[in-house]
Amino acid sequence: MLPYLELHIQSLVLLFGYGLLGFFALALAHSGRDLVVGRPREPEATAVEEHDGIREHHGRVPLFLVLLYVGLAVWAVLYVLAHACWGMDFGG
Repeated sequence: MLPYLELHIQSLVLLFGYGLLGFFALALAHSGRDLVVGRPREPEATAVEEHDGIREHHGRVPLFLVLLYVGLAVWAVLYVLAHACWGMDFGG
């Protein structure tokens, strides 16, 4: 009975962990217009241009994208270090 209880606890930790991570990602994506990094240097940097009916402008970067890129970079460095230096095999 105890091994099944341990598997159940591990499943619950994964369920809530990934659930909270997904909720956090959705909350950041939803509030992307409010949470931004940086500001335009020049007033004309926010000018709206239109090409074939598609509007574009150069503005600030949403915090969601900044966290995504930073997380990807950290994961890549740790993955390479774990595989090269510490000899971890990831089943690949």
